[in-house]
Amino acid sequence: MPKSKIAYITLLDQYHPGIYDSQVIDVVKYWNQIGYDTRLYAFLSIRELLRSNAKQQIKQQLPNARVLPAFPKLRWFRLTRFLLAMIVWLDGRKTIVARNVFACTIALWCRKWGVAHKVILDARSAIAAEIREFDVFPVPFLRKNSPSLEQRAVLNANYRLAVSEAMVQYWRDQYGYHDSKHVVVPSTLSQQHENVALSIQDPDSNISVVYAGSNAPWQGLDIIDSFLSTHSQVKCTLLTRKNKSTQVMQDKYGDRLKVKWVNSEEVMKEISKHDYGLLLRPYYDTNKVASPGKFAEYLSAGCQIICSDQIGDYPEFILNHQCGLVWNHKEKLELTKNLDESRAKNQGLAKEYFHKSSPKNHQAYLQLLNG
Repeated sequence: MPKSKIAYITLLDQYHPGIYDSQVIDVVKYWNQIGYDTRLYAFLSIRELLRSNAKQQIKQQLPNARVLPAFPKLRWFRLTRFLLAMIVWLDGRKTIVARNVFACTIALWCRKWGVAHKVILDARSAIAAEIREFDVFPVPFLRKNSPSLEQRAVLNANYRLAVSEAMVQYWRDQYGYHDSKHVVVPSTLSQQHENVALSIQDPDSNISVVYAGSNAPWQGLDIIDSFLSTHSQVKCTLLTRKNKSTQVMQDKYGDRLKVKWVNSEEVMKEISKHDYGLLLRPYYDTNKVASPGKFAEYLSAGCQIICSDQIGDYPEFILNHQCGLVWNHKEKLELTKNLDESRAKNQGLAKEYFHKSSPKNHQAYLQLLNG
């Protein structure tokens, strides 16, 4: 039986190379590699199309991708459905994989009118919680309607991809999801990060920790501040852009803290110089169901991980695989230097659980696309 031609669509997703490349472009490439004719349809804002080179960067990696303008104004995102319906019909793609709730909303409309036969929700986050807790889309319509939009997407999709078991439980608790038509695939590594040459660690006897990521409010720089206060002998490097918060921390910790920004090609080498990678976040629903991509990156770079006790499935993963420590934001942890055997073991865990081609993730993708 021939496999369906798949349309993978993104909507209201800005093009951020690290995230978009690993979670969208690499996925589309991998599905094509394993025999599924998948094409990316990226609906970007007109402003982003005019003011950035996002279209060129996407097309450079996926030449057959369609990069198109979304209907102006977030309030009217659903009107993009008419353009989606036309191009999916013209391309003859009957399966639509929708990266978020908004993309799924317009995909379900296409299914209703017979343009598509199957809609898969690729849920990367709990979007209603993100809007409630961090106002990521400061639009009154979305603030009011995101829970109902998310509920409809979760309950009406033919199949679902969640990034954590915690997310599936969230669907059950919040939206009454009682089906089993879902798979769980965590945020996987970008293909460029799958084989990392480890750097030589600093011979300094002090424990060194690293944080790689943005300084957005849900990322927990204040929790890192608390960690450094509790663990006075630890040296820390923040691989993020400088801002007022990082300057306050530098003034407070002096030589114990470095803030630096490196090119994406250098991030993994920089991470691998350290003993621990920090994954510390505040206690919000957004974080309780999340699968931050930096977890996989820390493992692939050989680091042990220090993780907050409420971030998706990762506290349990750390305890089961002894690849780091779980912190309750209060008590002092017993930290040790990261040995070569631990670094090699963690790289093995990254390959087993966080490569798209790992047996577990490969099987989940097959179930998702064939289910």
